[in-house]
Amino acid sequence: MEKAIELYGSAIKAISTSGVPLRSRPTFVYCSTMECYQSFGGGNERAVSYPFLGTVIAPASWQRYITQHELIHWFQFYEIGAVSTMMKPEWFREGMAYVYSGAPESDIPEHYLPMMKRYSDWHSEKSWPKVIEQAGHL
Repeated sequence: MEKAIELYGSAIKAISTSGVPLRSRPTFVYCSTMECYQSFGGGNERAVSYPFLGTVIAPASWQRYITQHELIHWFQFYEIGAVSTMMKPEWFREGMAYVYSGAPESDIPEHYLPMMKRYSDWHSEKSWPKVIEQAGHL
């Protein structure tokens, strides 16, 4: 339990320090067994976020960068809307989440690297209110 609390708190702090205006503190469940993870509907992914419900982290995924990645999805759900977020291009949804996750490049699937670049180029010098506004037009 201590490790889960530390991961969640340090991820919230890292996301806030990076400038992302995270206004929501979603519920996270850190499963220590695959049985736990699967009981929440998890499969082979590292984590799953359910809009309006919470996020479930798989037992092998207890890393701060995975928590940060999922917090970015919650930021998207909160600011853009859950359904609207899911309708955005993958380069936006996953590019943003990977950019702000702090994941080591060696642990980012290669096909997401160009999405991260595209998101970073698109975000560039935009303020967060402008990012949110323009995301509505993607």
